[in-house]
Amino acid sequence: MVMAMSTATPTIGLDERSAAGARDFPAVRLLLKLAAVFGVLTVVTGSVNSATGSGFACPTWPGCYPGHFGPEAEVHDIIEFGHRLIAASTGFILLGAAIAAFRLPRRFTMARVLPWFSVVGAILSAVLGRMVVLNGGIPMPLAMIDLLGALTVLMAATLAYMSMHRGAPRWQWTPLSRLAAGIMASIVVLHLLGIVVSGKGSFTAVVGWPMWRLVSQDGAIWLQVLRMALAAGIVVSMALLTRRSWHLPTVRPVMITMLALCAVEFVLGQVLAVEGVDMWWAAGHCAAACLMLLCISVVSGRTALDGL
Repeated sequence: MVMAMSTATPTIGLDERSAAGARDFPAVRLLLKLAAVFGVLTVVTGSVNSATGSGFACPTWPGCYPGHFGPEAEVHDIIEFGHRLIAASTGFILLGAAIAAFRLPRRFTMARVLPWFSVVGAILSAVLGRMVVLNGGIPMPLAMIDLLGALTVLMAATLAYMSMHRGAPRWQWTPLSRLAAGIMASIVVLHLLGIVVSGKGSFTAVVGWPMWRLVSQDGAIWLQVLRMALAAGIVVSMALLTRRSWHLPTVRPVMITMLALCAVEFVLGQVLAVEGVDMWWAAGHCAAACLMLLCISVVSGRTALDGL
């Protein structure tokens, strides 16, 4: 009995010291929180920018027009230029957060390392985004790298802040965290495949879930069917994760939110497929897809960092 108590005491003390240590760095926590928030804003506004066809509204870079830095009073100009301002702000915040977090004690491994993945992702997206504007588009492999860079910003910044906020616990591969991580990775693959299968000018290329009625506009039918099967598997896995995590108060609300976003995604997908691509419905469709990835990133972090 005495030996068991003496063994358990240091573990509890270490957890308490880790949590207290996280509170000892309020400036770093704030920077990581801002990085996570702006990372999400960048991805959401970028997807809305693409969905609304605003990506080419400003023909120059970094300004909107030759000899005129700001946008005109036109909705596409404002969406495009607004996304650029948010993305630029995100880049500086990510770099500041990465530098500040790297000075943390070594036990804050995730908080020290993950922000640099966000920085690399932001740089890739910025460089390739500039190429899109100035060249009128980029080849498919580069478009996939552009999207992967943006999604990496969202996921890495979110997980870095969560790790810092929880006092830098170890990442634990539990059954729930494995399932959540698998869903997160599958959603990323789903969006990357959208670029592969999309035809020229097809709505499939934006961040969103597959819509059957767009098949005729795209190529590689077998790959489209595979993507739809992947989407179905993700939905089933989400339902399974919700059922298994229903007793967890830190996970259940996020999963409910994610399922609600999934419903919004499919309803708007049907509206777009039947009625045609309306700018604002398309924006909602893509924003919901981005927020679903945020939700599963949060669930993945909570289940792994809390050992659930």
